[in-house]
Amino acid sequence: MIGVDVCLISRIARAIGNERFVERVFTQGEREYCDGKTVPARSYAGIYAAKEAVVKALGAGITDFNFHDLEITHGKNGAPKVALHGEAEKFADGAKLHVSISHDGDNATAVCMAEVGK
Repeated sequence: MIGVDVCLISRIARAIGNERFVERVFTQGEREYCDGKTVPARSYAGIYAAKEAVVKALGAGITDFNFHDLEITHGKNGAPKVALHGEAEKFADGAKLHVSISHDGDNATAVCMAEVGK
C-alpha cells in the first residue's frame, strides 16, 4: 500500500510554538533532529507528513496508535527511515516501510510504501 501526505510548513511553524503539541507528536530524537536544523519548521513539517503517510500506507487511523509509536529517523546520507514501536509495530505486522520526504515552497510532502509479506 502507498500513503501520501502534504503539510503546510507555515501551519507547523505556528503549531510548534505550542510545546504540548511538540511533545505529543514528536519523539525526543525527532525534536533534537529538527531543532538542529537552520529552519526547524521545515523538518518538523516533513516528519509530520511522513508520520501521516505511514499511517495511510498501513491502512490505519491515527487513533490506532500514538505519534510516538512512529519515529522518523535519518541515515548517514540524510535519507529518512521509519522506526516503529509499540502498537504501530504490532499493527504493521512485519511490513517493510520505505519513506521519502520532499519540500517545495510552503509544502512538505511525504510518501510511504508499505511492503506486506503476506
